[in-house]
Amino acid sequence: MAAEDSFEEAMPSLERTFRGHKKAITSLAFAPNMTQLISGSDDASLMLWNFKAHLRAFRFTGHTDGITDVKFSPNGKLIASASKDRTVRVWLPNVKASSRVIKGHMGAVRSLCFAPDGKSLLTASDDKTLKLWNVRDRTFVRTFSGHSNWVRSCDFSPDGSMAVSGSDDKTVKLWNVGSGTCVGTLYDHDREVTCVKYNPGGTVVAACSADNTINLWDVRSRSLLLHFADHGEPVNQISFHRSGHYLLSASHDKSLKIWDLREGQLLYTLQGHQGPCTACAFSEDGEAFASGASDRIVMVWNSSLNEEEEEGDSSGSSAGEEEEGGGAALVPVVKKHAAPSSLARGTRPARVAGAPAASSAPPPSESAAPPSPPQQRQHPQQQQQQRQQRQPPPRPVPEAVAPASPANAPSPSTSTSSELSQFGGTLNHIMGQLDILTRTMGMMEQRLTRTEDALISMQR
Repeated sequence: MAAEDSFEEAMPSLERTFRGHKKAITSLAFAPNMTQLISGSDDASLMLWNFKAHLRAFRFTGHTDGITDVKFSPNGKLIASASKDRTVRVWLPNVKASSRVIKGHMGAVRSLCFAPDGKSLLTASDDKTLKLWNVRDRTFVRTFSGHSNWVRSCDFSPDGSMAVSGSDDKTVKLWNVGSGTCVGTLYDHDREVTCVKYNPGGTVVAACSADNTINLWDVRSRSLLLHFADHGEPVNQISFHRSGHYLLSASHDKSLKIWDLREGQLLYTLQGHQGPCTACAFSEDGEAFASGASDRIVMVWNSSLNEEEEEGDSSGSSAGEEEEGGGAALVPVVKKHAAPSSLARGTRPARVAGAPAASSAPPPSESAAPPSPPQQRQHPQQQQQQRQQRQPPPRPVPEAVAPASPANAPSPSTSTSSELSQFGGTLNHIMGQLDILTRTMGMMEQRLTRTEDALISMQR
């Protein structure tokens, strides 16, 4: 019985709900110090929720159309919001809710993110571009062009040197932030890409799509690591746990899912919202995550994932607090999955442009933690030996020797002996040519390997 109790305690659980938006929730972000949560909505407002019971929520207004994305700056002193009104606003998270406007895009701004140092802001828009801005004076830095349709999402790498974007053109692009050039394009989704994220280690990029799937790629080799297809409808947002071992997803099928990237399988399915789940986000400490949906409710959950990562550290700012707005009737359903999910790994090779095609990925870092490292490329000599082992042994060449026969039996004709000897010589010639071809292919593979390694080292 004690074992069952501990198992129940390890499951994610709903801690509290927030109500106040008039339309669907589109984005969520935790403050770095875990004292506040910001939400954006199609009602053109932001709501700043305080986890302390005696502090009320604040509504920020200023945009003239729906909010598409919200983010806290790394130090928590600023909030940035993107909107369909083609503007970006940078707010001070206080009662005055003062903001400054950034204009420059010719279409709705769909996504934004702060650089790790907090000095720059990257934005993605329906005008098919990404733009980099200086946060301090709101000046334009550069444009990233290359997508052929709306750009839905963007994210910085942990060191700020790279960025990733996802678009309605079904592609995921990798960018060099310093030069603004595209260094790789991934084509593995069949419909528009709705959200992209770097993992905490910076070695893996994840993307979700309206094709109901989630893909994860190795950034170094541009190869597909994991492909998840358990959602029944479009996947709207994803978020990495701080350990890089788990991924959270929100879908139109009204469910949230938590994926174990080390085992390569679905870990939990959570159902609590009464409409399509449109937003999700892990807290920076990994203790909690938040979700939002078309039902206009923000839910804050205790993840219980840190209990599996570290023993004895399971505090959360929102634990034990009363719900806002009388949402006690909500009864979420949390299902733990023991069997492997519908994971397809290695069955769908990544298609990459702007980067050398790699036959397999190098072992991902511990932060990426896929279920098992992809197979390493073999040395050309090893490949040649394996091909030779798989080839059937050459047939023995018949010798032109007359079989023993009675004295009165007729001897073989001279023409038959000549044909057998000629056949044996032809067979030997064919085997010699095959051996030459095998050695030539081995040399070509060696040259190709050196060329790929040189290109990969240049891109790094």
